[in-house]
Amino acid sequence: MLLRKSILLVALSPLCLADILFTRPQAGASLSARSPITLEWRDSGEAPSLSDLKYYTLAICAGTEEDPTILATLKNDAKFDSKSNSLSITIDPSFGASTHDNAYFFRMTTKSSTSRNTVHTSPTFSLTDMTGTFPARLVSQLSKRQVAAPGVAAPAVPPAAGAAAPAAGAAGDFNMAFSLQDGPTRFAPMQKQPGKSITATNTEPQYPVSKTVIATTFLAIPEAKTTITQSATDKVSSRENDAEAAAQPTDDMAKFLARWKD
Repeated sequence: MLLRKSILLVALSPLCLADILFTRPQAGASLSARSPITLEWRDSGEAPSLSDLKYYTLAICAGTEEDPTILATLKNDAKFDSKSNSLSITIDPSFGASTHDNAYFFRMTTKSSTSRNTVHTSPTFSLTDMTGTFPARLVSQLSKRQVAAPGVAAPAVPPAAGAAAPAAGAAGDFNMAFSLQDGPTRFAPMQKQPGKSITATNTEPQYPVSKTVIATTFLAIPEAKTTITQSATDKVSSRENDAEAAAQPTDDMAKFLARWKD
């Protein structure tokens, strides 16, 4: 039992590396959407330091940290207050439902003075007095979580084979160059479909090139654990080719092919 509780607590801890470590809301907290919610954080002690952070984007999410459903963006490119590590947020009750415990968490994308971006998530918590609904996919995801100890969210069950692709998140996540992202969760833009003709004349790279440094010693373990690719919105259809097969050649090509008969 003790081992099980330890595993659950680890699963509930914030999925982030460096600079931001959420201290409020606490894991398993039950908060009301009728009152402002206070967020608090501190420096985790790893680079980049909290003092290097300049801007942040804050979103309210539901589901799991590996496959989040972003319900709303609460702050977009907001400037950090150097004198305060807290923030009061009012949640619109229509953003979601109160049908599942520990369904919610905050997600903060930060940008430092060196243009380094990191993604951080708060512990999961419950919201009461919500008046909206969850999409069917999110309800299914939350319902498949393992049963947890009181006040503690359980780790999510991996999606079954053939399950639907992750929902597209905030536009800013997928539009950010992959080489500029940091943290354990990265985001890749929707894969492009080839056109019927070549019309482009700009040969510049779509995104900035990644900096390359030749390793001279053993490298640290990579921070990235998950890459979420934006779901494709295009539709593909196909049909059988019912055209009649071409006749066999009767000219010199026929003689050439005959040389290879067994």
